[in-house]
Amino acid sequence: MSDVLREAAARAKHDLGKYIAFQTRWLPESADHQEWTAALQADLLQTRRGPDGAESAVSIWERIRGEFGELEDDKDIARVEAAFGTIRTLMPALEGGEITSQDAQVLAQASLEVAGRLAALHKRLREA
Repeated sequence: MSDVLREAAARAKHDLGKYIAFQTRWLPESADHQEWTAALQADLLQTRRGPDGAESAVSIWERIRGEFGELEDDKDIARVEAAFGTIRTLMPALEGGEITSQDAQVLAQASLEVAGRLAALHKRLREA
């Protein structure tokens, strides 16, 4: 495994994996729908925040996905891609604040899947 690929995995784990479920990770299941919606909007729509504005999780993944070209058939990358399929489908409702409670839970699970798979990828490449 190349050092470039290991570094890309470390950046993906930090820049996307850490923040895609930053607030939702700590919400109790008893949190109300408004709390889930606000946390998901922060985590998925404003994943990366800085002086130049915010960047969504989808945008970050689209920007960094190309760095993993040689891992086209990788199981963790495939699971991240599948989770982003779910996220992309539900993003318009989340952006409009019209997400259902059931879909909010689906989004939370998808974001945790991305975080977990990026952490697993980073660990596997670091140890290779």
